[in-house]
Amino acid sequence: MRVGVRGDAASATAGTVTILCVGDSHTYGLSLPPEQSYPAQLESRLSQRHPERVFQVVNLGIPGMNSGYLANRLERQMLQLRPQLVLVWVGINNQWNVAELEGGGSLRGLLLHSRLYRLASLAWYTRTGYQYDPE
Repeated sequence: MRVGVRGDAASATAGTVTILCVGDSHTYGLSLPPEQSYPAQLESRLSQRHPERVFQVVNLGIPGMNSGYLANRLERQMLQLRPQLVLVWVGINNQWNVAELEGGGSLRGLLLHSRLYRLASLAWYTRTGYQYDPE
């Protein structure tokens, strides 16, 4: 079994099922050992359940990534790795990380440039349970 590691973009051998995991700190496995990230666990469980197949789960999670950043790079990553499946887990960082997001002309796009608006949004999401809490 070959365990996929963060940022590992090694090409797969013929017959290997390649799964690309992209996203934010949830995908990366922030505050966890690499083997406890969900992509590493997915690869391990697939390999256990289907020992006749070879799985390569590539973890391209980046803490703090927003959906704009991900969308701008996903096509290139897919062309490089040629995965059979792509798992995307991103979104919460859009509330505070406006780098590469579209919508500069909309009201929300303008508000996203306000630190006060982003702080209030983050506080609201945290209070309502949408913020990741490892505890």
